[in-house]
Amino acid sequence: MVQHLVSRVVLRQWANWKNGPIGGLDMRSLEQRTDQVEKFAGLDDPGLNAPDATEKIWSDEVEVRLPHAFARLKAGELLSDRAAMTTVKNCIALHWARGFVLTELTQQIIPLKVEEITASLTEQFSPQQIMSALTGVSLVSPDMSALLKQRISADFTKKLENERFMDEQFVVQYVKCKELISSHSLEIWHSNTDDFLIGDAPVVSYNKEDDKVGVLSGVSWDKADAIFMPLGPHHVVALAKTNTEREASPANVEQFNAMQVRGALREVFFRPDGGLGDIIANAIKKNEAKANYIS
Repeated sequence: MVQHLVSRVVLRQWANWKNGPIGGLDMRSLEQRTDQVEKFAGLDDPGLNAPDATEKIWSDEVEVRLPHAFARLKAGELLSDRAAMTTVKNCIALHWARGFVLTELTQQIIPLKVEEITASLTEQFSPQQIMSALTGVSLVSPDMSALLKQRISADFTKKLENERFMDEQFVVQYVKCKELISSHSLEIWHSNTDDFLIGDAPVVSYNKEDDKVGVLSGVSWDKADAIFMPLGPHHVVALAKTNTEREASPANVEQFNAMQVRGALREVFFRPDGGLGDIIANAIKKNEAKANYIS
């Protein structure tokens, strides 16, 4: 089965008609494609044969309730509907928790544990001896230490997957996020002109002092000057001290979109005929060319 990165109900807001396709850009290859929502924003999980606790949370606490929240949002009545506001807050908490767990695993837990295991083993055996024991093959390489770390990282990651560690931590972080977000109000930004886009790590936390964007860049909840998430091509919702609604200028939309791109893991999504894919791809190419020229 596939684990969600982004709610499919949320992604469908970028379709031009019910069950229509959306556009997506892979920021690594800069390849664009137009496809059904189900083909985007998921992680293949061969070990998941039936919906588990994480997928049940997506469904029961968010996706089945989002249509009501979106109806209230489009009617301009979200901030007067307590149940709809709770659904949106839970939606933010879910996506934040997913991004946080991915960051903890890929950038902190796994690398630190790999270093710890490698150091412990190499105190007693050579890298060649360890690789032979792990693979059953005698290998010779000028960079055996790097090969050993790669193998240990792969084995440790597999162990975490088999034990469903990511799922367990996701649920833990979701509960924490719900508690943190419960006392916040919501600020809704509307755009009647340019489109907002959405990334595969859509809850963006921004630290103005360090100019860092997103949980994937290490901007934790308590260090963020702003936390927001797109809810469709015409709406963005942010955590706030009081409930407010604002009109987004084209400059505001460009700023929100730039932060979504910076905070994304690998993909961003948009209306298939909006032209945003070309704009983003060209901007990335220009930045890469500029960086290569400077270096």
